[in-house]
Amino acid sequence: MPIEMIPAELPRFGDHLLAPLLREAVSSPPPWLLRARAEVELQRAVHAEERRAVEEASQRRRAERAAVDQAARAASQLSDESVAEMFGIPADVIRRLRPASGRWTADHVARLLKETPPWLRDDAAAREEVDRRRHRAERKAARRLSWRSLWAEALGVPLDRVPGSVGRPTRAAIEAARREPPRWARETPPD
Repeated sequence: MPIEMIPAELPRFGDHLLAPLLREAVSSPPPWLLRARAEVELQRAVHAEERRAVEEASQRRRAERAAVDQAARAASQLSDESVAEMFGIPADVIRRLRPASGRWTADHVARLLKETPPWLRDDAAAREEVDRRRHRAERKAARRLSWRSLWAEALGVPLDRVPGSVGRPTRAAIEAARREPPRWARETPPD
């Protein structure tokens, strides 16, 4: 109990009560001691309630912020159908023209509306862009396959053990791989 809660008329030595008085106060607490103890307990309860209210408000704000963030993400993603309507192009074509992220965001579509590329101006141009992208993806896949074949041949491993993410097989890269084979070239496949 804080010293300032002890009545001034009680005999004490500095900030300490005399031992006989203290023993007497503990054995049969006087009203001032009971009131002081009640005030201390009340202050503790008030502080505990304040801490609980602050924590609860903080949790509520975090939950509200998370809900707003989720709603913003959901609102920023547009369906293929809604993008197709904006540009007047069939949804199946728009689906194949998605950005690299795989989804239409409101910001991306706003930029496309502001500066519409030629391939979004009509259905025929959009289909040509789909064909161009498909052709480019096929060329990239064929190039990757040829790289994998060269790696497999150079390191004497089956083609299916060479990962699709392997880089271009330059002379220096092949020599380095022969000196220190990559994990996929060292490991033996399980039976």
